[in-house]
Amino acid sequence: MIFQLVDLKAELARKQAQFNQQKLHAKDGVRKKAPTEKKPPKWVKQNAGVADRAKRDMESVASEDNSIEKSRRALEAKAKMYDQLMNKIPDENDEEDGESLYLVDFQKKSNLRRKEDEEKERRRKEKEEEEAEEKLLKEKIPEPEDSDEQWVDYVDSFGRSRRCMKRDLPKLVAMDEDLTGKKKPEVSNSQKEYSRDLMSADMIREEQRKKWEQEELDAINGPLHYSNVRFDEIRSHGTGFFQFGKTEEERGEQMKSLHNLREQTLSLREKKEQLKAKRLAAVQARLAKVKQRKMVQEGAPLPESLVEDLDPMNMKPKEEEPVEMLVRDEALRQDAPTRDWDRGKKVIDLDTDYVSKRRQERDNEFAPPSFYYDRPNRNNYREEEEEEEEEEEDRTGGRYCCIHQR
Repeated sequence: MIFQLVDLKAELARKQAQFNQQKLHAKDGVRKKAPTEKKPPKWVKQNAGVADRAKRDMESVASEDNSIEKSRRALEAKAKMYDQLMNKIPDENDEEDGESLYLVDFQKKSNLRRKEDEEKERRRKEKEEEEAEEKLLKEKIPEPEDSDEQWVDYVDSFGRSRRCMKRDLPKLVAMDEDLTGKKKPEVSNSQKEYSRDLMSADMIREEQRKKWEQEELDAINGPLHYSNVRFDEIRSHGTGFFQFGKTEEERGEQMKSLHNLREQTLSLREKKEQLKAKRLAAVQARLAKVKQRKMVQEGAPLPESLVEDLDPMNMKPKEEEPVEMLVRDEALRQDAPTRDWDRGKKVIDLDTDYVSKRRQERDNEFAPPSFYYDRPNRNNYREEEEEEEEEEEDRTGGRYCCIHQR
């Protein structure tokens, strides 16, 4: 019982001390109530999962930032590699400056950029020179002590304004005329008086007649070609027509230039075919390697044909199969019914002696002149001409098949 009273007194003393302590800390001597948690209002209540969604959004934004940074680094590396390839000095051993390795022709881009820079530099220098020249032209020229040292302006053959000393003017003008070949030939008074624009119709016809007679004499004495019998006739020719000269020297030079062009075309075509075959062989080798890799992964045995394709000594392009030409069936043509407008017509077989018979029936009054047959190598001129055309066509390979040396 005594112990219980002691415990009660001790508890009472503890409570009194606690009360006094709280009273000292209270404001204005008023004891505050213990804070209680208030319930949030209904309109402030958040939906379920908002915090999780916000967290996921932050993670997606961070991943997007990482992907953007990764793309930026990749683009910077790509730009750096492009600059290195464009600034690379081409090697003679490279196959067409790396065209087989990259889809972009960096050498071409580098050349274009260099040309653009050179063009800009050239324009800048020209502009500076023009400004300096204009500045010098605006400056006042001092009076010369000698009349020959006086500065004069003149226009050259290109229409440019130039300035030089008076004593040097004749020399510069003569040099300009010799350089450009613009010295005007001296024209006599008779030529000025009887110019072609002032000639009458009879005089023009007489001049044309003399020219025709001269061309006829040249045709009789020399070899006869198509250009010798045109007589300045205006005629439309085909696309493959080439105007040869009238003299043998000029025709020889023209034929030589045409043969050189043909040889150049054939050489370029052969180089192109070789390059194409080389690329095709490389593509076939890559495809064979891919096929081999797939078969190794699958565990299948490699066939002998694939092993031979991987051999660099056997890397050759596949030969294209020849294409058969379509030939008309003459039997169908013979069995075809006769058309109404073909009935009664006489079919002439040119393989017979039709031409020789017609020549025998021809009146000598309408035959060609006798000297036409007396000329050397004239009897079989047409046959020789056709043989020459066939030989030329076989030699040129059909490139200049429309150009005949007639």
